[in-house]
Amino acid sequence: MWLLILGFVLFLGAHLSPGVLGLREQLVARLGEGRFLGVYIGTSVTGMVCIIAGKAIAPEIELWEPPDWGAKVTLLFVAVGFILMAALLLPTNIRRFTRHPMLWGMTAWAAGHLLANGDLASMILFGGFGGFALISIRSLTRRGARKSTVKVPLWRDAVVLAAGLGAWVVMLRSHSFLFGT
Repeated sequence: MWLLILGFVLFLGAHLSPGVLGLREQLVARLGEGRFLGVYIGTSVTGMVCIIAGKAIAPEIELWEPPDWGAKVTLLFVAVGFILMAALLLPTNIRRFTRHPMLWGMTAWAAGHLLANGDLASMILFGGFGGFALISIRSLTRRGARKSTVKVPLWRDAVVLAAGLGAWVVMLRSHSFLFGT
């Protein structure tokens, strides 16, 4: 479990300290832009590797029994999450309703998985990413992120919908191979 937690400390530290704590400018001034990006990317990747490896080797410690309907609802939440994450790729009308489609997509993905998993490692993994997304939404909003006011052609929304659902189907079909469940 320690590797999973270490991964989150590294990943969240790299992602939250520059913006949420306002340290980016100080770190760039001290390290320079190139070194800052190197440390940021290196810490993020190391954190993600630790998260993946830590979840894979974490002991199965049940905290609660997920509801029978949890897995079915998860399918819907994750589909919505993939669509919202795909909205990051193209300007869409989705951005007229939310400033942060990718982060809301991550929140939906995490919430769905929390409904279907009651073990400690899953709580850390999905709760960690869901919490990260919500903290990031708040931080970015406070720093001035705005919804788009531009209407774009509906075909872009259709492309994002198809891309998100396509990625969801691929993940759904490969989930047991990749994650064993």
